[in-house]
Amino acid sequence: MFNDEKTYTTRESAKLIGISFRTIQRWIYSGKIYAQKTSSGRYRIQESEIDRLKGVASKELEELNKIRTEVLKLLNKKKIAYLRELQVCMEYSHLHENTYETLNVMVENGSIKSQSYDGNRWYFEGKYKWEDVESLAIQKKELLDYYVDYPCG
Repeated sequence: MFNDEKTYTTRESAKLIGISFRTIQRWIYSGKIYAQKTSSGRYRIQESEIDRLKGVASKELEELNKIRTEVLKLLNKKKIAYLRELQVCMEYSHLHENTYETLNVMVENGSIKSQSYDGNRWYFEGKYKWEDVESLAIQKKELLDYYVDYPCG
């Protein structure tokens, strides 16, 4: 099945390339990445394919780095933000899926933290604990609920 070349799991591959695990999965399913399925049903990616993807992914990584910078600026300013809020704040310059992807990578590498609370995914700087930002999240959630439930017309 494999030659003597070193292979990596999808999670290891994602870390080596600098993208999220979910992106690796999407790329495999779409055919962008050549991966071999093991008898246990897991994918393995050869080292040469990782090297090829590093080059292919460089433009995408440049975009993700721009988003990372913007996310950190927003979180520094806002202290905490929920997923949709960040997507809307950056929608004129970045696709929602790229913002979501970047947030996942940032959480995976520990540069920001994430917490699910009352139906929303919240993001905040890594220097804080949830307890430090929870009251602000509650206030923002109350305001969000008010506007969502506000009668129109």
